[in-house]
Amino acid sequence: MLSSSVFTFTDPDDYADAIRAARATLTVTGRGQFRAGLVRIDLNDLWMQRYSEDLPRIVYSPKVPGRNVISFRTQPGSSLLFAGIETQLSGIIRHGGDADGFYQSSSGSAHFGTMSLPIDKIIALCAVAGCDLVAPRETLSFTPRPSAMARLQVLHATAVHLAAEVPEIIRNAGAARGLEQALIDAMVDCLSVGALDEDTAAKRHHRAIMRRFHAVIEANHNRPLFLSELCASIGVPGGLRGDVARKSWAWVPSNFCGGGGCIWPAVPCARPNLTQLRSPPLQRGWGFGNWDGSPWPTDPYSASHPR
Repeated sequence: MLSSSVFTFTDPDDYADAIRAARATLTVTGRGQFRAGLVRIDLNDLWMQRYSEDLPRIVYSPKVPGRNVISFRTQPGSSLLFAGIETQLSGIIRHGGDADGFYQSSSGSAHFGTMSLPIDKIIALCAVAGCDLVAPRETLSFTPRPSAMARLQVLHATAVHLAAEVPEIIRNAGAARGLEQALIDAMVDCLSVGALDEDTAAKRHHRAIMRRFHAVIEANHNRPLFLSELCASIGVPGGLRGDVARKSWAWVPSNFCGGGGCIWPAVPCARPNLTQLRSPPLQRGWGFGNWDGSPWPTDPYSASHPR
């Protein structure tokens, strides 16, 4: 069904619910008023979304069944990680076909887009393009030719502009078919020629740690976990705690947990009942500190976003 939607949000939960993934979970990790914009466009085979966010956050997005997904930045910005892989403006993230879902984290304002096609459509395109376009087993970063990436960026932005300003064009069968074909051609052009970024042992190790982390959190979803307990469970040495913590959980200082410091998971699980903690309850969206207990920066980030 041909459709388009343009949203703005000030509530992180509403924003997470609108993301095209079952049970997407978002945890804001910085102070300030949360603001986000989301544009969703559904064409015949192609689905696409464009995101704009003001504050740093962690997101867990389950896999969208039966579809191959790519992600890419649409503007320069703060650090943006997909499955532990830094996203560059010149590159594309190809999401792994074997993964049940992936973590995404940002250190500030973020602007990025996604596109997806059904697996059978991708397989058919492989024969036409003469190359393998099927999603890799593990998520990886790919750098297309600059001209191909520039064309994809322009077409993606054009589709978003049409959805926001003249949505009736998206619902017109003939116009939508032409737009979809141009976007698919640009997507194939980006994926068919380019440089595969090295899948280092460190990246594979990070993904393995995150899988173990998710399993431990799922098994202990109804209680806080102390850092020492969690790190021992997933086999993370002390030197790696900070890096994993910044990407994976919200820190609750020791005065909220009876001493020692603990974490509430930033993954799809029951939200903590903060009113039961021993100190005044944290404020949703910005009441967390850094993993080591120090406060987050006081100045909120700001960013433009679709209306």
